[in-house]
Amino acid sequence: MIKKKNMLGWLLGIFLLCLFVLLPAVRVRAASDFNLLEAVDRKTPKTGTWQITEQGRRFVYSNGKYPRKVWLKLDGKYYYFDTNGYARTKWVRFKGNRYFLSSRSARYGQLLLGFQKINGKTYFFSRRSGQLLYGWTKINKKWYHFDEETGVMDTSTWIDGRYLQKNGVMAVNTTVDGKYVGEDGYVAEDPALSVPDRSDTEEKTVIFVGDSRTVGMGQTAGQGETYIAKTGEGYEWFSTTGLKRLRKALQKDPDAAVVINLGINDLGNIGHYIKLYNRLFRSYPQADFYLMSVNPIEQKKAVSEGYTVTNQQITAFNQKLRSTFGSRYVSCSTYLKSSGYSTVDGIHYNSTTYRKIYRYIMGVLA
Repeated sequence: MIKKKNMLGWLLGIFLLCLFVLLPAVRVRAASDFNLLEAVDRKTPKTGTWQITEQGRRFVYSNGKYPRKVWLKLDGKYYYFDTNGYARTKWVRFKGNRYFLSSRSARYGQLLLGFQKINGKTYFFSRRSGQLLYGWTKINKKWYHFDEETGVMDTSTWIDGRYLQKNGVMAVNTTVDGKYVGEDGYVAEDPALSVPDRSDTEEKTVIFVGDSRTVGMGQTAGQGETYIAKTGEGYEWFSTTGLKRLRKALQKDPDAAVVINLGINDLGNIGHYIKLYNRLFRSYPQADFYLMSVNPIEQKKAVSEGYTVTNQQITAFNQKLRSTFGSRYVSCSTYLKSSGYSTVDGIHYNSTTYRKIYRYIMGVLA
């Protein structure tokens, strides 16, 4: 059984994701919440004159003193002055955040905002707070991604399963590298080939069997299928309670399509699963059984949340499942690794990823 430190935190994460279901996984990072521009704007305006020396430029107050280690707003522009009273230029770190001050003669010392090209690399400085932004950032209704460590804008690359174009804008509703990406930026079925709504297709009972991941997918993307699933469970539950429920469902619809996705909670039980599946398949020859791969996790995040499972263990489990059952095995994990996925806590996916899994599986069943 996977160990979990804080189930309440996980549930809260699920709730918050529901509020932002149509947005990419946003990780706009700043070292602190300090808003420089608001702090400076609250100060009383200073009067004085600029003085140019061999060491640089500094501002002289009306009383002859100099500003030292302080930000000032002068004529609508923001400046930072060092311990000697000179206007700083280039990179400055202040209260945990990074800022950039111009070194060009016409704008000497001025704080730069918005998109800025510095030494051939593009950055974005918040127009609200002045600080350098990191991660996913929505600017003028378009999504960009800035390196998590350096803040450099990512271009012509895949990040978190979404593609950043040459101009840095996340690609939507277009084809990239032969893959169609939808409105959310994730790889999806081409609209012309997308899985139709179940209400418009030939009726056939579909039964999903699994654990909390199956519960999450059903709550997010389900369209009337039967779900036999329980959070935190695995072989022990399925071999008793879960199997009884499945047998009852198959008595009503013996030719149903059954998709089983178990194992994340007890990867060491692969041998028991294999024996049980073989007996199950022999008992219901009319049913179409599919064994979905145990799908990948975000391991660092999972560890920080108290989980002990690893992607290495998942791969070993899937290899045995695939080698034993061949065509019954559905490698959704390969699809997610190539197209990208996001989780709430390292293990449980966000709504966008659950919809991707559902769409992929329904495409296999079609």
